[in-house]
Amino acid sequence: RGRRGRLWVSERGNLYSTLLLFPRCELDLAGGLTFVAGLAVLRAVAELAPDLAGKLRLKWPNDLLVSGKKIAGLLLESAGRREAGHYALVIGCGINCGHHPGEAMYPVTDLETEGASISLDHLFEAYAHHFDDLRRIWQEGAGFSKIRELWLQKCVGIGSPITVRLQDQELTGVFKDLDSSGQLILEAPSGVTTVVTAGDVFFPQP
Repeated sequence: RGRRGRLWVSERGNLYSTLLLFPRCELDLAGGLTFVAGLAVLRAVAELAPDLAGKLRLKWPNDLLVSGKKIAGLLLESAGRREAGHYALVIGCGINCGHHPGEAMYPVTDLETEGASISLDHLFEAYAHHFDDLRRIWQEGAGFSKIRELWLQKCVGIGSPITVRLQDQELTGVFKDLDSSGQLILEAPSGVTTVVTAGDVFFPQP
């Protein structure tokens, strides 16, 4: 399933995976693994489809785009108490390799449409390898500042107008930055800033 219980259609030929983790940090810090996983997917695709490397960008908080179109999404969920060592965290990842939805909230595509044919086994191996490397940098949350820096180097939309769709409202402004925990800082036309914890980001249509 997608975020907020949205339907996710799993066509054969795409990669669907779940990583099961038992973080040794407080649950609030574990949210940084969204950015670890996003970077890992980007690096895996760039490694196996080098012609696409320059077109890959991350969209806050958990999507991978190629040429502005979504090819991958992530979903983190936890179970158990919030204290370190007392909960499990799952990171679901869907990568459009051979198919993409005909209708979606955003422009979408898949790797084959973009000219890249990648073995699902090789893609998962690369993703897991890069996730492991980046998790070492993250260090149970202590190294999130470095992960944040790496993520910002590959993100799309910063410094530009965006709309953030929340569960019960929409906010429009400029994507100013990420705060120290990875939340989006949105500056309204009035100059007032809002810290957004979760939402769907949309860019102005050309």
